[in-house]
Formats: sequence, structure tokens, C-alpha cells
Amino acid sequence: NGSTLQLTNLEEEDAGGYHVVVSNIAGSVTSDTAVLKVELPPTITQLNASSNADRLDLAATAEVTGEELLTYERGQNGPILAGGDIELTPTVAGAEPMDYQWYFNGEIEVGKIDNPLRLPKVGVEVSGEYYVVAKNRLGEYTSETITLEVKPSTTITELAGSLSVYEGETIELSVTASGMTPLSYQWSFGGMGIDGATSAALSLNGIEADAAGDYKLAISHDGRLVGEAVISVIVPAARIVTQPVGDSVDIGGSHTFEVVADGIEPIGYKWYHAGTLLEEATESTLILEGLTGEDAGDYYVEVSNETLPWGVMETSAKANLIVLIPLAITQLTGSKLEGEGNWQWALQGGTIDLSVTAEGTPPLNYQWTKDGEPIAGATGPGITLAGLEEEDVGLYTVKVSNATEQLESDPFKVVILTATTAQPAKIVQQPEAVSATLGETAELSVSVEGSDPISYQWYYVGEPIEDGTERVLSIPDVQK
Repeated sequence: NGSTLQLTNLEEEDAGGYHVVVSNIAGSVTSDTAVLKVELPPTITQLNASSNADRLDLAATAEVTGEELLTYERGQNGPILAGGDIELTPTVAGAEPMDYQWYFNGEIEVGKIDNPLRLPKVGVEVSGEYYVVAKNRLGEYTSETITLEVKPSTTITELAGSLSVYEGETIELSVTASGMTPLSYQWSFGGMGIDGATSAALSLNGIEADAAGDYKLAISHDGRLVGEAVISVIVPAARIVTQPVGDSVDIGGSHTFEVVADGIEPIGYKWYHAGTLLEEATESTLILEGLTGEDAGDYYVEVSNETLPWGVMETSAKANLIVLIPLAITQLTGSKLEGEGNWQWALQGGTIDLSVTAEGTPPLNYQWTKDGEPIAGATGPGITLAGLEEEDVGLYTVKVSNATEQLESDPFKVVILTATTAQPAKIVQQPEAVSATLGETAELSVSVEGSDPISYQWYYVGEPIEDGTERVLSIPDVQK
């Protein structure tokens, strides 16, 4: 809103025309436009090569008409040929004046300071790597490297491709050649010219098995071969008409994969599980019984007639088998203390490792918690508590889940001991003999000192009492 406009940290987009509108209660007036030109150090966004030598570019299209119309396309640009002129052109932005220095295979090209760089009547010896350094008063910039590959003038353009068709289908082949005129064409099959096939297109109607092979189009200019397109036609001896289907099956159950193939007998089958060949699976059906977790995964089958020289195989789509395994937690890190609960401890600054072993339908997911709250990043079957401090004390659990179920482990009780508090357990008052009336309840107790946690196990005639894991032992319904 002042009479001065200050622009700082100028960038390219700040360049352009500026004007000001001045006004008061009596009216307003607009200034002339002032143009701001922002001068920049050089940048190079592209480095292109072009040649005026004749070059043949090829593009091939194949249309296959069967149950549905399929189109295949291939393309190949011709090489840069010796004898022509080459221009290397960088796209440069920045303040003028601009100076240039070209480099060839990492060495400075003395006297090559133009934009574009012109290389007249080149030979194969100019092949190599080129880049340019642009420089103005504000800085310099090195372009990307471009690789020139100059071929002898007699080099032809070659295009190759392949397609798979079934018996009875129709193929329309066509090749577009550009860059040279006039051109002549000749199709051949199996090394023998095809009578009358002297255009850039070739029709193959009602394909039969013996039509498999290489169809080659020779392209000539002024009596010299300048291009060649080879289309390999594959006619599978066997064709999959019904794909195998996967399923979800309970553990111990069974599943049958089946593929339906059409073609020339004998048709062979090779079944695979997770990419591994199943040696005994050579029929159109694959029967799996007594399923275990190891049977889960992707299955596919290859069908072919290997007795024929052109009996190319066809591979089915993958079918996924899911074996449903009940979710279960089978093992936890063992408690360091006998009795109730899973106690884990270490000295302050020490380390505690907690782990869980689970089984179930994969994939299994894990989430550890402390005092009921999820622990960030603790999503594996184990967790390490290192450098223990008081804030690490608490109840830890792990939740194990898959797509259909979730289980939570029993808690780990984590405590920290210090050198001053870690005192061994000591009995300071022994259990005393008691008398009880038949059928009444009797109690025995013990008094101890030492660092928690302390565990208890009572014994009777040398055998541990199942529920005798507290300081006080209660004996109900006393019998003789």
C-alpha cells in the first residue's frame, strides 16, 4: 500500500510487467507498466540428436480374430546411419550471453562451442558419449549425457515380435515403414517366398497347426535391403478353455483343482504349487486330501503336446487355495517365577525379551500392548524391552489376529529389580502345627521376607499341592 514495492528473493516467475494504481478521494490514476527481467544462471532441460541421413522406421500391427479381437503392436526406430549430418541441440534457459563447451567421451572438444553442435558427413567414429556445459555470468550447468551410435550406411532396420493364436483363427499382419521412398516388399515363410505377397500387409485365414513359424517381410529401397520385420506365429497344440479354481477349505479337508483343455491329443499336464513342480500331478485334475497349512498357496498347470515340434505349452491362471487353520497361541516366553502369573524381571537398565508362538490361517498379525494401550511399532511375534526404567513396569500382552479371528495372550508382569532391593526370599516364621475337627477347615501359613515377586508352593507327603501357591494354605473339609 506504499509508494514503493520491494521484491526479495527473486525467482523466474517474478519476471513480467508491473503497474500501480494511485487513488485518493478525488479519483485514481494507473501508472505505465514497468517490466522486470529476472536474469538466471543457465539450466539445460533436454539434449537431443537429429540426423538428415535416410533412416527407416518400422511399426508392425497384428490383429487376431477369434473368440475376441486382439491387437498386437511393435515398433523399432532405425539407427543413425553414417554419411549424414548430425545436430546435437540442448534446450537451455538463462540469462544471455551464454557460452558453450562440448565434451566427447569425457574429453573437451576444442573449438566445439556452438549451440547446436553440427557434425557434418559423420562416420561411425563419432559414436560415443556427448554432453555440453553452458555458462553465463551467474553460473554454469552441465547437461545430461547423450550416447550416439552411428551405424554403417548399409545397416538395416530389424523388427521382431511374436504372437500366439489358436487353430481356426485369422491373422492380419501389417508393417508401416517410414523414412525412405520408394520401398518394395516381399513376405516369406520358412525361408520360402510367398507368391503374390508383395505389399506391407499379409492375411492368414483359418490358421492350422502347420502355419506356426516365422513370417518375414523384406523391405528394399533402390534394390538394397533396408529393413526386415519377423513375426513369429505360435499355434499351441493345447488350449485351456476352463481355468482351475481355488477355494477356502478347513484344515484336514480336501480340494480338487480341475482344468479343461482342448487340442491335439495326447495332451500333457504339469501342476505347480508355489512355483514348484508336483512330480506326480500329470492329469487334468489335482486332488488334495488331508490338507495342512503347507498346502496353502497358488497352484497353476501347464498343458501341452510335447510330441509335436510346434507343441508350445499354455499356462493356466493361478488359483489360490486357502487352508483355514484355527487361530491359537501355542507358546509364550516362560515365567521366571513358579506359581500363578507370568513374571518377567531384570535389573534396572537391563533387557527383557518377550515372545509368542501362534498358529492359524496366514497372514498372522501381531500387536503388543502395555497396560491395555498399543505399543507403536511392536507388530511382530516378539518385543525387546531394553534399558529398563520404572516406566517400563506394567502388564504386557500381545494380540494375534488374521482375517477372521483375534486372540489376546495372558499378561506378562514386568518388574524391575535394583541392586538394593533384590533380596533373596527368607522364611522368618515357619508354619506351625494345628489341630482341627473332622470336616472343618484348617489353615497353615508362613511368613517370609525378600524382594517381590515371591512365589509359594505347598507340599503334602512330598507331593506338590495343586492349589497351594499362596502364603496361606487353606485345607477344607479336613479328613483323618
